[in-house]
Amino acid sequence: MKDRTKIFVAVSLADAAICGALAAGGLGPAVWLVNLPATITAGRLAHLMGGESMALAATIPAGAAFYGWAAGRLYGRPRRAPAHAGH
Repeated sequence: MKDRTKIFVAVSLADAAICGALAAGGLGPAVWLVNLPATITAGRLAHLMGGESMALAATIPAGAAFYGWAAGRLYGRPRRAPAHAGH
């Protein structure tokens, strides 16, 4: 597996596990905050279509995918030397 894929999977699973634990503990508002980008997009759309339970069900995997993608993009690429290096 490529580094980006490994990072995506690890971050996605971590986010889903954390949000699942928060939801199981009755802390739905914390899930909304942890996955804010997904709450604003997928969660809002799902809420309009089916209520809060559907919104929570959509927000957790969408947030996990979003953070996994972002982590893969940020940490899976080769490092470049700073622009001021060697001056």
